[in-house]
Amino acid sequence: VSGPVVGPSVAGAASGSARRAPLHAASRKPDAIALPERVRQRRRGSRIRDRDVTMAALTAARRDALGLFLLSAATLMLQVAWTRCLSVSLWYHFAFVVISTALLGFGAAGVLLATSARLRAMAPPALAGACTGGAGALAVVAFVLGARFPADPFALLVAPATAILLLVELCTLVVPFLLAGLATSALLSSREDASGLYAADLLGAGLGAAGAAALLPALGGPGVVLLSAGLALFA
Repeated sequence: VSGPVVGPSVAGAASGSARRAPLHAASRKPDAIALPERVRQRRRGSRIRDRDVTMAALTAARRDALGLFLLSAATLMLQVAWTRCLSVSLWYHFAFVVISTALLGFGAAGVLLATSARLRAMAPPALAGACTGGAGALAVVAFVLGARFPADPFALLVAPATAILLLVELCTLVVPFLLAGLATSALLSSREDASGLYAADLLGAGLGAAGAAALLPALGGPGVVLLSAGLALFA
C-alpha cells in the first residue's frame, strides 16, 4: 500500500509549529491573568470610593441633624425665657409679643432666602453655621440691651421717645429669630429627603420648650436666655 510521503521539510515544519504552540500559549497566559486582576483592582477601588462617599454623606447628614436639633432647642428655649423676662420688664400684657417677634423673624428669613441669590449661592452648612453663631451672640446682646435700657410702654403718653426705645428693643428681639430661621431654612432646603432633619427639628423644639419650663425655676429667665444662647453658639 502506497501513501503520501511526507518530506523532511514538511515534517520539520509541523514539529516546529507543535513546539512553538505551547510557547505562544505560555506567553499569552500572563496577559490573560493580568487583565482580570486589573479589572478586580478597578472594581475594588470603585467600591472603596463609593464607600468613602457614602460615609462622608452620612457624616454630613448626622452633623446637620445634630446642629438643627440644638438650634431648634435653643430657639424654643429662648422664646420661653424671653416670655418670662418681658413679663417683668414690659409688664405681662406684652410678654407674648415674643411669639410675634419669633414668627416675624422666621417669616422674614424665608422671604430673604427665597429672594437673595447671594444667600442661595452659599453652601448651606456654611450659611447655617454663620447664622447660628450670630443668633447666639445677638440673643445675649438683645438681653443686655433690654436689661440696661428697659422701655416702659405706659410712659408713651408722657415720654414719646419711649416709643423709639421700645421699637429698638423689639427689633433686637427679632434678629436672633431671623438668623435662626435662615439657618433652619438653609439646612431643610439643602436636601431632597429632609425627613431626618425635620425629625431632629421637631424633637429639638419639643425638648427645648420642656427644658425651658423645667429650668426656669432654678436658673430664672436670664439664666435660661444665656443657656439658649450657648446652645445656639455650639450648634
